[in-house]
Amino acid sequence: MIFHEIVLLLWQLTSIIQTRLEKKSKPRIRFPSFKHLKIRDNWPEEPNVQFPILKLPRVVLLECIENLDVLEIIIFSQLSKRAKSMSKLIHWNLLDITFGHDDKDPYILLTLSSHPGHTWIIRYKGFYEGEEESPEYPYFKSYLTGPQAKHYLFLKNDGNAIEDMKQMVEHICEVFRSSICGIYIAEESQIDWIVKFQPEVRHVYIKNNVVTSVETLDHVFKSIKVTEHFVLGSIGTGNETSSTEPIPYRSVSILSSCWVTLPAVLNGNNSIIRLIDSKLTTKDINTILKEWQMGTKLRNLEYLEIEIFTTQDLESLSNEAVKDLNLTESDGNDGRPRKVILFGKLTAIIQTKMTTQSKPKNRFPLLNLPRVVLLECIENLDVLEVIIFSLLSKRAKSITKLINWTPLNIHLLFGGDTIQIHLKVSNGTGQNWDIAYANDEKQLEYLHFQSLLSVPTEHHYLFLKDNGNVIENSKQMAEHICEVFRSTIGGISIGEESQIEWLIKFQPTIRHVSICDDVIISAKTLDRVLNSLKVTEYLGVGSIVTNEKYQITKPIQSRSVAIGNSCWITLPSILNGTNSIIRLYDSNLTAKDINTILKEWHMGIKLRNLEYLEIEIFPTQDHISYSEILEGLDLTYDVEEEGRPTTVKIDDDWTIKLPRVQSGFNLIRSDGMIGSIVEIKGEYSGKKLKICTFTLPQMIFYEDDVFSELTTLIQNIFPETSKPKYRFPLLKLPKLVLLECIENLDLLEVTLFSLLSKRTKSIAKLIHWSGLDISFNHDKNPYIWLGRSSDLGRSWIIGYDALNEEEEESPEYPYFESDLTGPKVTHKLFLRSNGTAIEDTKRMIEHICEVFRSSISAINIVEQSLIDWIIQFQPEVRCACINDNVITSVETLNRVLKSFKVTEHLVLGSVETDKKTKITEPIPYRSISIWNSYWVTLPAILNGTNSIIRLLDSKLTPKDINTILKEWQMGTKLRNLEYLEIEIFTTQDLEIVSNEAVINLNLTESDGNDGRPKTGRIYDEYISTLPSPVS
Repeated sequence: MIFHEIVLLLWQLTSIIQTRLEKKSKPRIRFPSFKHLKIRDNWPEEPNVQFPILKLPRVVLLECIENLDVLEIIIFSQLSKRAKSMSKLIHWNLLDITFGHDDKDPYILLTLSSHPGHTWIIRYKGFYEGEEESPEYPYFKSYLTGPQAKHYLFLKNDGNAIEDMKQMVEHICEVFRSSICGIYIAEESQIDWIVKFQPEVRHVYIKNNVVTSVETLDHVFKSIKVTEHFVLGSIGTGNETSSTEPIPYRSVSILSSCWVTLPAVLNGNNSIIRLIDSKLTTKDINTILKEWQMGTKLRNLEYLEIEIFTTQDLESLSNEAVKDLNLTESDGNDGRPRKVILFGKLTAIIQTKMTTQSKPKNRFPLLNLPRVVLLECIENLDVLEVIIFSLLSKRAKSITKLINWTPLNIHLLFGGDTIQIHLKVSNGTGQNWDIAYANDEKQLEYLHFQSLLSVPTEHHYLFLKDNGNVIENSKQMAEHICEVFRSTIGGISIGEESQIEWLIKFQPTIRHVSICDDVIISAKTLDRVLNSLKVTEYLGVGSIVTNEKYQITKPIQSRSVAIGNSCWITLPSILNGTNSIIRLYDSNLTAKDINTILKEWHMGIKLRNLEYLEIEIFPTQDHISYSEILEGLDLTYDVEEEGRPTTVKIDDDWTIKLPRVQSGFNLIRSDGMIGSIVEIKGEYSGKKLKICTFTLPQMIFYEDDVFSELTTLIQNIFPETSKPKYRFPLLKLPKLVLLECIENLDLLEVTLFSLLSKRTKSIAKLIHWSGLDISFNHDKNPYIWLGRSSDLGRSWIIGYDALNEEEEESPEYPYFESDLTGPKVTHKLFLRSNGTAIEDTKRMIEHICEVFRSSISAINIVEQSLIDWIIQFQPEVRCACINDNVITSVETLNRVLKSFKVTEHLVLGSVETDKKTKITEPIPYRSISIWNSYWVTLPAILNGTNSIIRLLDSKLTPKDINTILKEWQMGTKLRNLEYLEIEIFTTQDLEIVSNEAVINLNLTESDGNDGRPKTGRIYDEYISTLPSPVS
């Protein structure tokens, strides 16, 4: 479909839907059962015309499905394979799935963390026994209790409810990409099923008498991994069964636990243990308590409950259970918890004896609260309150660290008049917190709070007193916050040199660093910053106070750099870097250096990540020759803005505006990227020159630049019909619509689109393309051949420079051509190489392989650098051809044979090595064709497993050929051989040579019609016609 037709189709979407609604024809795909889904008593009558939902456009259909209720989605996804696959396209919130079973029937319980008040239940058989009439299945019911809602879907139990439920659970897990979190096992077959389908679950409950043998019990413990809570009913193995192995689960509740022994308890690492109807003695219980008190075993134990039956005196038994223990008397207010969470909402009540104690009248005993309540209280504090609380004591700090806080974005402002720690939540809620150190004489009390509301953001301040040691205090505060909130420092503004050393020691990897003027006072300190600090996002360095002559040639490893007084930055430091944003002030770079930077970017070899470049230089001359900066550049002149961006994102929170110009110069690279020179400004009074350039669309995305490229592409193919009146905001389309548009582009159009920017590349990679056959070929120039096994009539070629030398005028790149020959068509895209065609082709192939998730199937190697590249990039291909004289040493030949795997056919031209070179190791390929094969010896052939062997200009003798034929005839070697062709040059009589080659062979005379093949398949597309036999 042509691109603009897709756009028109989207514009006409409303009228299409209305037209289809008015159609009276019976749809082929419909919902036959929705008339029975009685969600309400006043469900309307079935309409006369059923809505053809599956005939809707894909985007509209997905929108409809996405707005269904959970149970409706499940019913819809079961209608057909297509309905199921459509449902799976949507990214649903993860479900909590529980496979349950009550006294009557199995059921599936579904919950969503994003909808805490809603529960969905699928049951087999009716829920109420009092129903007089058998209901019509399936049907719905919903119950609302306060803020809680339960939605039921009832399905008919045909006597095979357990198996039906298994299939339903598997279906739900697949559609919602969710896993089972809990299961109630009511029969032994469910154990085998869960082990096979999902051996790791959070909660497992095994009903009484399901486990009937020791083998089954061992199978459960070894094959099912329960991460939260395990409940096991009574087992039907007899009272003599016992287990000394620990139960490998965090929380266990064992009913009828007569088989659980003391070693099983002591040697485990359980946190919750509940043993009902246990056979443990009071002496065993005493041993357990002693081991726990000693700290040698049961270190994870949080709750222990053991129920035993005895006829003895309870007081004497209690004394025996606590004998020789170091006990202290409880006053009932020691902060012990009153409940223990076993899993989910199940809690065990802990009974304690309470004694009265006077409470303080003023202060609330916060730390005496039960642990769960205390954590709940702390979790609801504000960020600044949490920090203050955690500073109270070591215990308060350790309690605070138990909570899983949302990570904070921490920024240290050490370079201004006021030392501040700026905090905000990484999920961007609009709230900001600042801890500031101040010494205001008017302020009587520290600490104090202040809040400012500036819609939609809130700023909360905590002011602490500056006691003269503010730098050290702020460092300690930063370390404390990082530890409590398990967060890292995101950025820092450095105001003195000691902070550099502290940062390198505490956290050497950081996103943002800004070093103020005159902080760095020596080349040694600067060198330490560049070598010991890893700044991933933004590095800003102010002026440096040093008389040392210091220059760096190594690149600065940061995405964005801004350097004040950048006289120490050299040309190699820029060219060899991978920076995206470069801003250099007071630079010593010359106009020629800037010209080199622009040329290197234009060639595409270096500075490939560059988005924005700003260089301010002080020239030594009164007048700057702008022509020296632009010399030799292939510039185009703009009279319009060409959709260039108006801003550049320097840092997460810092965006600068670009100067607005009516015209400028553009550099267009062969891969479609544009470098636009937006400002060259001279300030002659200070002899200062400022040049600003940016490249697009490497990281800066907006609709016009992408659509401009696509418009040019379409107009080249359809000049009369595709010229738009205005630009369409392609990248602002909904994601599904955008993917639909890209999916309907031609292969070459997709390739060009994916080259526009990182974003377009990532979008193109989201589509599941059919696999490509990719060949790296070479005629007069390198080119890429692309084909699809699903579309044998079409092929695509990407070439660098025109392949036809008869063209009088140099074409304007890129341009397209198509050749139609009978039922086959070849589409060609020609790009300009700028003298680096092979390097450009390598990068293009790597790009295509990544976007289309395909591999190279064939390669024509014309220079040695291609050998190194293919071995590193993809050491296994189907077919390879190495041209004459590419291999110039035995080492290179050995490297090819050992490191390069060719699964189908290898063609090897003449090898430019010493004529004495001989290879005795077999050549490890299925099919080989070797020109000037003087180096291939008899052992190399006999010991190989080749199917096709073609040796041209061979040094093998007739006796060697005779040996080959004898070995093959005996069947001991060459068992895979299908075709053998050896060409030798000799001055002897041919008849004598022929006789010597077949001497002592068991030959039979052929009548020319014995079924022998007339052709030999050398590889996929190369079939050799065999010579007619001589009778």
